[in-house]
Amino acid sequence: MTTSSSDKKYFRSLGHQLKPVVTVAGNGLTETVLAELDRALEMLEKVVAYHNGSGRELLAVEKEFTISIGKITLSGSVDRLEVTADGELYVVDLKTSKTAISKPEAKEHPQLAVYQLAISEGAFADLTESKNSAGAELFYPSVNKE
Repeated sequence: MTTSSSDKKYFRSLGHQLKPVVTVAGNGLTETVLAELDRALEMLEKVVAYHNGSGRELLAVEKEFTISIGKITLSGSVDRLEVTADGELYVVDLKTSKTAISKPEAKEHPQLAVYQLAISEGAFADLTESKNSAGAELFYPSVNKE
């Protein structure tokens, strides 16, 4: 099957609307780009291994929420919303930084507290009836050894 010139023009117009992550020039990929691609693949492998070993089921990705408490309205999104075998909700916040904060800092992290507050306020009622939080964590696939 051959592609007509008008078809090629149409397909190119579709491609111009995309925002490429990597473009390949005449000399190929630089060592820096190759290193970042390797880093991204390693992080992806760690996220998959982490999820497979967590014992939780994925409920949503990049799930937006809004809660109102009195005169305060909080909006945000969770990277991963997971559910435990007991039906409790667990938030995983993926961080791409090459350095992680300390465990004591993570325990007091305001973002994780807001996620758990959102759960208890029923922010994810469109997905589940559960308002019970099993916790929340920051996961750094660039740092974590898993």
